[in-house]
Amino acid sequence: MLLLNPFTPHVCEEMWARLGHEGGLVHAAWPAFDAAAAREESVELAVQVNGKVRGRVVVPQGATDEEVRARALAEPRVAEHVEGRQMVKCVVVPGRLVSVVVK
Repeated sequence: MLLLNPFTPHVCEEMWARLGHEGGLVHAAWPAFDAAAAREESVELAVQVNGKVRGRVVVPQGATDEEVRARALAEPRVAEHVEGRQMVKCVVVPGRLVSVVVK
């Protein structure tokens, strides 16, 4: 009710009263924000091979660059584009993407 109140105040006041709460909804305390509950535990990264997105991988939030590279290169669609070719560079942009350049 508290979160809907700014959009539909009259309906929320009526529902608040029918739920058995004393006083008006405007006197109720706003819900507290919990930063730990809002934090993402994993992140999805795009994997590029020669500038084209070839796959996506999900890695833990605190994964190292080596772990991210290993998961990206193990992705089946990425592996088929890298297999048998010389890897020139592999760049990890934390929280965004993995870019692989091959010849």
